[in-house]
Amino acid sequence: SREIKNVVLIARGTSSNAGQLLKSLLEVELGLPVGIISPSSVSLYGAKLAFQNTLAITLSQSGRSPDLVATATAAKAGGALLISATNNSDSPLAKLGDLHIDLNAGPEIAVAATKSFSAELFVSLKLATALKSGTVKAYPEIIADTRKNLGADFSELISELDSKRSISVIGRGFGYCNTRELALK
Repeated sequence: SREIKNVVLIARGTSSNAGQLLKSLLEVELGLPVGIISPSSVSLYGAKLAFQNTLAITLSQSGRSPDLVATATAAKAGGALLISATNNSDSPLAKLGDLHIDLNAGPEIAVAATKSFSAELFVSLKLATALKSGTVKAYPEIIADTRKNLGADFSELISELDSKRSISVIGRGFGYCNTRELALK
């Protein structure tokens, strides 16, 4: 029911990389300009930003990072509608959101934030679709395929990787998020 004119993403690190997909999807599907805010603008420098007619979306694995909580709090105080997506439904960011989306990725055990990153990409697709159509649709076939693929044997592919060789990564558009994340990892 709000007249949203722009979107701002509040994230950092891996979640900011996932946010690149959400940014592209929202700009293409909704025609809204999307920016990724620097949390330090608020948490470190005390900026008072105007968030009228703004949808603010936080992406966070823990939902507890003080700089993200401070920025999300400032966004709400400035008039933003806040959606939070975290892997911890009991976190400060989850409770702060007007709407919370639980990533439900479970604890990260292997490579840091990999499951959360994948869940944030899925949530980005689902959220962009919901905002465009006004309805959140179920994606049982995507979830089933994803679960099946996660159980696949990638040992042959992994055995071909050599830690002594360089890997170059390029990408743009919808794939830019994966490029940034692979470079981070």
